[in-house]
Amino acid sequence: PYVVKITTGYKIVDGKARQIQKTLGYFATKKEASIFLAEFHQGKAVAQIGRPAMSWQQVYEAWYKEKESLVKKPGAKTFAKYETSYKKTARLATYRFVDVRAEDLQAIMDAGKTLTRSPQASLLQLMKSMYTWAINHDVCTTNYADRVILQYTDEAVREHKPFTDDE
Repeated sequence: PYVVKITTGYKIVDGKARQIQKTLGYFATKKEASIFLAEFHQGKAVAQIGRPAMSWQQVYEAWYKEKESLVKKPGAKTFAKYETSYKKTARLATYRFVDVRAEDLQAIMDAGKTLTRSPQASLLQLMKSMYTWAINHDVCTTNYADRVILQYTDEAVREHKPFTDDE
């Protein structure tokens, strides 16, 4: 007998504003409906509510398995890059994926400012790919990796000297 609805907008009917509502679910008790609504307002995806939240590590492992199962899967070097990049995010391993925010990801990126562009770009690519997977599997609703700024040092160009002056 309980329904959870949210207002998605308003329309004018006979000079009065009327709500446009979207139904999110139906529940047997008021308590169930309240819990559902509270989790929805915390940013949890509707399909994810009521299911245990996945950790950063669990999302990575599920994403990695999906990459391995592809018919046209990436090569061994690419998987090695994934693993190397993931190690840089180790401090997020136990965080619930839905609790990770852009500032957490940016802190990891900032910690590697001394790295060159290639490893930093690989790390950012991993983060974005994990968020894409998570959104597609209703783990979260927002891609915080899109808000991360790539941080790296300019690669020093070494001048090639095939011979010394004496040679």
